[in-house]
Amino acid sequence: MALEYYASLADVAGGIAILVSLIYVGYQIRQSNRFATAENMRFIADSQVFDPYNFGIVARGMHDLADLELEEKGEFHRYMFKLLNHYNVIIETRKIGLVSQATVDNWTAGIATVLVTKGGDAWWNGGGKSLIGMEERQNVLDEYLSKNRDQIVPFNKTFKWMDLG
Repeated sequence: MALEYYASLADVAGGIAILVSLIYVGYQIRQSNRFATAENMRFIADSQVFDPYNFGIVARGMHDLADLELEEKGEFHRYMFKLLNHYNVIIETRKIGLVSQATVDNWTAGIATVLVTKGGDAWWNGGGKSLIGMEERQNVLDEYLSKNRDQIVPFNKTFKWMDLG
């Protein structure tokens, strides 16, 4: 009888140990998610979308894509592609809960300010939005643009020093 008693105590102690271990693992997962969230926000804050050497090309491209030479159009496309890839990273990290919806909304609004410039619109509707793998962000941006186009101030009009026309 004493042996059964001690076996039952061992079962209870083992169950409690498993419960404590699960609680601790849950705590570590929460800490890991908080760290990952902080790292993603740091990545977003630290990322440089403009390269200093192509800033003039980007400004002229926003003014009017037709003003650019072929090589410069390639640079403008590279900038826009980089911008949208960064946006995609933000959307994907939102799906797993590592950035807030407010961050996605702010980026959507910010990218829209570029897409309503004369050059941004020409790029977007001239093939930029049909890039492979970008369907989800295309839909989000197209919906945002259709609802808010009249209220969006073009990026190059917000910053007067970028307004070339």
